[in-house]
Amino acid sequence: MAEGHRDNHRAARASDIVQTDNEGRDCREATARGKKLGFRSRSIVKGGTGAITRTLGLLGAIFAWGIENDRVTANPVRAYALCRCSEEGAADCNQYRLLADSLRVLECKRDRNDQPLHRLIGIAGIRFIAMSGVRKGECEHLPWDEVDANGTCIALEETKTGFSLRPLGRAAFATIDELDAISDFVFAAEADGAGYKGLPGLWRTVQKTARQLAAVAAADPGEVSQQPAALDGITLHSLHSFAGIAEELGASMPTIAALLGHRLGGVTGGYILKRVDVLLVDAANRVGDHIAMLMRGEVPTAHIVQFQPRRRATEMRVATKRRKDAGTSSEFKSRAA
Repeated sequence: MAEGHRDNHRAARASDIVQTDNEGRDCREATARGKKLGFRSRSIVKGGTGAITRTLGLLGAIFAWGIENDRVTANPVRAYALCRCSEEGAADCNQYRLLADSLRVLECKRDRNDQPLHRLIGIAGIRFIAMSGVRKGECEHLPWDEVDANGTCIALEETKTGFSLRPLGRAAFATIDELDAISDFVFAAEADGAGYKGLPGLWRTVQKTARQLAAVAAADPGEVSQQPAALDGITLHSLHSFAGIAEELGASMPTIAALLGHRLGGVTGGYILKRVDVLLVDAANRVGDHIAMLMRGEVPTAHIVQFQPRRRATEMRVATKRRKDAGTSSEFKSRAA
C-alpha cells in the first residue's frame, strides 16, 4: 500500500477515542489535504461537510455496536451535533434579489461570436431550483413526460425516497414552459442529449458574479443602508430556503413535506401526501410567487391578524353599543325639544 493511502487508513483504537476528538474544528482540519507523493503523483483528499457527516454517522453506528457487545463503555459521537459542521444557510430577501441580478448579468454576456457566454439552459435550471425546491439531481434528470401538461405538478419516478408526486407552482412552471423540447429531458445540454451536468460550475460563476455585484453596491453611497449579501453561504441545495419561505407563509409541516417530496414517518404519514390537490397547488403557487417577488426586488405584503382576548372583545362590543344607544337617545331628545 502506498504511503499516502496507508496514512489515510491509520486510525486510533476505538477505546482511545473521546468526544473532544470529534470537534468540528478538528474534523474540518482533517478533511482537506493535498500531499505530493512523487514526481507526478499527489494524494488529494477533499473531504467537506458531507464526508464529515457520513463518517461520523458510520462511527456512531460502530460505537453503538461496541456498546451492545461490551467492547466500549461510551459512544463519544452521540453527544456531537452533526449540524455543527454545516455552513449552508437559507437565502434572505437581499440574496434572492442578488441571485436574480447575477443570473441576468450572465444571460447578457456574449462571446466574440455574439453567442451566449454561459449556457442559458443552466441559468433556467438554477431559476427552477430556486422557485420549486427540487434537488439538483432531480433538476438535471427531469424528463418532459414527468411534468404535468397543465403545469400543476411533477411526477418523479426516481428520487432518493422513491416515487414522488409534488405540486408545481406557476412561477416554477413558467420557467420551463418557455423552453424548447429539444430532448427527452427538460434541461438538456444539447439536442437529443442528456440533462445538463454543468450546474455546480455554473453556480460557482453565479457566486463570483454576486460577489462582484455586492462589492459595487457596497461602494455606492446610495446603497449603504441595503447592501446585498453575497451568495457564498448558499448552495444549490436550496431546500432550506424554499422550506423557510413556506414556513414564513404559514404552511404546516405536512404541507412543507409535500412541497419538497419528503416522507413523514409514523402511521399518519402513511395515509397522507399520496396525492396533489388544489390546496397543495395553492401552497406551491404562494411560495413560488413570493420567491419570484423577492427576486424582482419587490416587498411582499403580509396580512397580520391581531389577537384580542374574547372577554376584551366582548367589552368593546358592549361599550360600542352603549355609545350608539346614548347617541340615539340624545338625538331623540333634541328632536323632541
